[in-house]
Amino acid sequence: MDFGNLLNGRRFEVNVIDNSVDGNFVKEFRKKYELTQTDLANIFGLSKKAIEKWEQGKNGIKGGNAILIRLMMEDENLFKKVYSVNYVDSKEPLEENLEEIESEIIKPSIVKSERKGKKVTPNNI
Repeated sequence: MDFGNLLNGRRFEVNVIDNSVDGNFVKEFRKKYELTQTDLANIFGLSKKAIEKWEQGKNGIKGGNAILIRLMMEDENLFKKVYSVNYVDSKEPLEENLEEIESEIIKPSIVKSERKGKKVTPNNI
């Protein structure tokens, strides 16, 4: 083997994100974004108990979860892409979509009741 050619050949540098995340990091992450354990569990598709165990140091945070939480800690825009809460006026969507709601919920109930020979009244819809 010609080590001279090997040393003069192309070289690549591979950088991998630091994915060391512990319970304190998770707590700081939740504090930064004002999340409950349940909120964080929903983001990762885990149980609240799993988040508790992360924070207590009983379970390690590894792989994609560790990378994602670290990236979101560093980049608020990424966090906003993953998780957002928007205020919706509860009256507005109901008024705008009343026809759609009626057709999807109320009318099938009426048809089902009529098929069974029941008299349809507002009380039994």
